[in-house]
Amino acid sequence: MRIRPRKIEFVGPTGKPDSTFEYWNADLGHDCNPAGDITINNTNVVVDCSPLQITSGAVTINNGNVVFDGNVRANDRLTINPPADDPWIFFRGGRLLKAGTGTVEFNNAMVYMAKGSELGLSGSSSGGSLTWTAPTSGRFENLALWSDSTKTQSWSGQAALDLKGVFFMPRAPVTYSGGGVQDQTSAQWLAWTLDVGGGGVLKISPADGALPALSDRAELIR
Repeated sequence: MRIRPRKIEFVGPTGKPDSTFEYWNADLGHDCNPAGDITINNTNVVVDCSPLQITSGAVTINNGNVVFDGNVRANDRLTINPPADDPWIFFRGGRLLKAGTGTVEFNNAMVYMAKGSELGLSGSSSGGSLTWTAPTSGRFENLALWSDSTKTQSWSGQAALDLKGVFFMPRAPVTYSGGGVQDQTSAQWLAWTLDVGGGGVLKISPADGALPALSDRAELIR
């Protein structure tokens, strides 16, 4: 389980990683503040927006890798189902923000976040959900998030929360807030610090695929 440097070099800091990618706006013609549902199938996408503002409707990308150039805000629904043979999503920088009643789904995906990236995942007991599950096989097996960021990563309780895999944030302080009890028995967080407040209760009990506290497997990471 590792992110190989050549994968980061392949995506690069700007532009299209290769000719299989299409720009969200410049090539596909989608607005950076879309109204209504948009579904993209079997296409790798570079989201050339800062921000991509999903105000109403659902944005769904099926069987495609995704590179985000800037901020993303999901006030409604964002779903990404990357290809099973190489399942990744890449944030070159910026923030991933989810409104309390918004929904974000990263299904069987390894998400890489660069040094300037930041999470702000708000929640609400009355609506909104977060699904973030790692690949179940291949070179990214069990790795849900790899973050090189030092910025605070903010998570909140959700009406529905499903986390599976290892969330690797070794340089970042992590905060968790929100009412209710969230049981995540298939997730593991590795972070610089973790601060739980606001009446929230987060139970994480790593199961299969977890990294031991002391392991020579750590040498494979980066």
